[in-house]
Amino acid sequence: MESRVLVIILATLLLLPDFAAAQELNGSKAVSSQELLPASTKAWLSIPDSKRLDEKFLETQLGKMSKDEKFSPFMDEFRAQLRQWMNEKNVRLGLNFDEVQDIRSGEICIAGILPAQPLGAQEKLGRGSHGLVILVDVSNNIDEANELMGKINKDLVKRGAVEEDYEDVFGAEVTKWKFPKKKVLENQRFAFQTITDGWLLSSDNEAIFRQIVRRLGKMDNAKAGETLASQVAFQNVMKTVHLDNMEAQIYWYVNPFGYLQLAQAIAREKEEFRQSNNDDWARILKKIGFDGFKGVGGFVGFATGQHEILHRTFVYKPTNDQQDVKQKRVFGLFDFENKKKSSLAPPSFIPDTVSGYFCASWNMQRALKNVGYAIDTFAKKPGTFEDTLESLREQMNVDVTQVVSKFDNEFMIVSESTEPTEQNSEKITIGIRSIADPNDNIKSLEDSWPHQHETKEYKSATDKTRKIVRIDDSIGSEELELDDDIFGDPDLEEEEEEEEAQFSIFEDRFCSATEDFLFVANNEANLKKVLDGPTQNPLVKSQDYRRVAAALDQMSDKSRISFRQFSRLDRVIRPNYEMMRAGKMAASDTILARLINHLFKTRNKDKDAVRVQKIDGSMLPADFENDVAPYFGPSGWVMETTYEGWLFSGVVLERSELANQVVKKENLDEQTK
Repeated sequence: MESRVLVIILATLLLLPDFAAAQELNGSKAVSSQELLPASTKAWLSIPDSKRLDEKFLETQLGKMSKDEKFSPFMDEFRAQLRQWMNEKNVRLGLNFDEVQDIRSGEICIAGILPAQPLGAQEKLGRGSHGLVILVDVSNNIDEANELMGKINKDLVKRGAVEEDYEDVFGAEVTKWKFPKKKVLENQRFAFQTITDGWLLSSDNEAIFRQIVRRLGKMDNAKAGETLASQVAFQNVMKTVHLDNMEAQIYWYVNPFGYLQLAQAIAREKEEFRQSNNDDWARILKKIGFDGFKGVGGFVGFATGQHEILHRTFVYKPTNDQQDVKQKRVFGLFDFENKKKSSLAPPSFIPDTVSGYFCASWNMQRALKNVGYAIDTFAKKPGTFEDTLESLREQMNVDVTQVVSKFDNEFMIVSESTEPTEQNSEKITIGIRSIADPNDNIKSLEDSWPHQHETKEYKSATDKTRKIVRIDDSIGSEELELDDDIFGDPDLEEEEEEEEAQFSIFEDRFCSATEDFLFVANNEANLKKVLDGPTQNPLVKSQDYRRVAAALDQMSDKSRISFRQFSRLDRVIRPNYEMMRAGKMAASDTILARLINHLFKTRNKDKDAVRVQKIDGSMLPADFENDVAPYFGPSGWVMETTYEGWLFSGVVLERSELANQVVKKENLDEQTK
C-alpha cells in the first residue's frame, strides 16, 4: 500500500542540506498552518523556518559531512535518485518539493487530509475523498513565488497538463490543472493552485482547497473545533512533547487510525476496478480496537548547544473508566509499565566493546492473554489462535503459555560490530530475564527442536559451566515429519505457488541460560562474552553511555522509563557502510541488509539469487575511521509510560574528543608497525 504522505516526509528529512538556497527573512506570519488546515487532517509536517532549519542542521556533524567534498559525488547521486523517485510520485500537486524549497520562505507545511467518514461508508473512501496539501509562507517573497508558479506552469504544459478556466475563490485567483490519464480507467486528476494572503497553496482536492482558501485572511470564519490546532489529540501531543527554551526546526503529527484510512483511500484510488473489502485494514483494526490510539507526533531540533539532534515523540492513547472493552484489550498488548522501577541500565556483564544496547519492560503474559482476539479477527476465523497454540504443542512440543510464564517482564538486545568488516560482522545477542531454573530453559530449547540442535558445555571466566545449544534448521532435517504449514487449514487444498522466503534476523542461533537470563545470539563467541560474567570495563561505566544517560535524564522521569536504548553510531553503521562501499550490501547478513532484501526482493525462480544493490557505494571514502566515524557520535533514547500514552525522548551527541584520540593513537600504532 503506497503512502505518498510518508514519501514526502521522508524526502523532507533526506533533502535537508538543499535548504542552503534559502535567504534571510524579514519576519514570519502570525498564523501557522495548523490554524489553516481542517480538523480532518491526518498527517502534518511543518518546517517553521526553512532558513533556520538549514543553519542549524549545518551546525551538526551530519550537516558538516553533507558539505564534505569527500562525500559530494555520493551525495549528489543519492539526491538525484531521490528527486527522480519523488518526481515519479509527483504527489499529484503539480509541483515538486525541491522547487518549493528554493523560495525564501517562512513555514513550509505538507499535509494529508481525509474528511471524516462513518465506518459503514468505507466504500466511499476511494476516488476523490482525500487530498494532499502544500502550504508555503511566501509573505516576504511574493514576486519570487509568482515567478516560481510561472515556471511550474510551463513544466506542467510540457508534461501534458491542461489549464482549465476556474472562478476566483473568496477573491483569490486560482489556477486549475487537468492531468493526462495514463490508463483509460484511471481516475481523472486535477491540481488547484493559488497565492493569496502571503501563502502559496496547492492541493489535489477541490473541496479541501476551497476550505483552506476560505480561512486565508479570514481567520474569524474558522469555527470552534474546525481546525487541526483545535483538536484535543493534537493539543495533547504538542503539549506533552514541549520543552521550555527548546527551538525545534521540524514538527509533525499523525492521526494513526485516520492515517491508515488515508493510505487505504490513496491505494483504492489507483484501482482500475473496484475491489472487495477483504483487505480493509482500517475496518479490521477498528473492530479490534486500534482506533483507541488518537494521535502521535513530536519535533526534531538540531544543534541545541548540548545535542547534535534532540527529538521528542508522544503516542497519545487517552484512558478512562468508560474505555471500550476492545480498546482495553488492545492496550493490554502494549503494557510496558516498569513496575519494578528498574533503571534498565546495562548489567555489569555487558562489555564496553558493544555498539548498541536496548532494554525494555513488557508484560508478555498480559500480551499473550489479549493477542488471541486480534489474530482471530485478522484470520476471520474464531479459534485460529488457540488452534495455532495447539499445533505448536503437538508438533513442536512447545507450550507457548508455559514458556511465557517462565519469564519476567524485561528483555535486552546487545549488538557488536567486529573487524575486519565482513558480511557477518554484526553480532546480536538477545537476553530475556527468566524466573525459571536455567536448566529448565535449556531443556525446553532441546525439547522444542529435538532433531535440530547440538548441545555442548562451556566453562566461563568465572568457572561456571554453562550449556550452549546451537539450533540449525538443517540439522536432522531429514528426520522431521512435520506438516508443511502448521498455521494453515488442513481442510483446504494447497495451491501450488512460488514459495516466499520467511524473514529471519538470525542465520545461526546459539542459546544459553544463566540464573537471570535466557540468551539467544547469532554468534557463539559473543554469547560467551556475556556468559563470562562481570567485566572490568562494563558499558554502564563508559564515558559515551554516561554522557547519553545524563542528557536523557534531564528531560525524562526515571520512575516512568520503560525502554532505554544506547548506540555508538559510528560502530553501528560501519558494517553496512563497508558492505555498501564494496557493493555487497545485498549479500550482507546485517539485520538492516536482511530487512532491505526482504522488503525489496524481486521474485526469481533461483532462490539463491542475490538482490542487486542500486546505490553505487564505490564513491564513498575508503578510510572509515578518519573520514566517516568522526561525524557520528553516541546516541540514545528512552520511552516513558504515562497515564495517557508513551513519551519518547532521544538525543544524538557529538563524538567525544576522547574517542577521536583513541582512533588517532590506533592509527599511529598501525603506522609504527
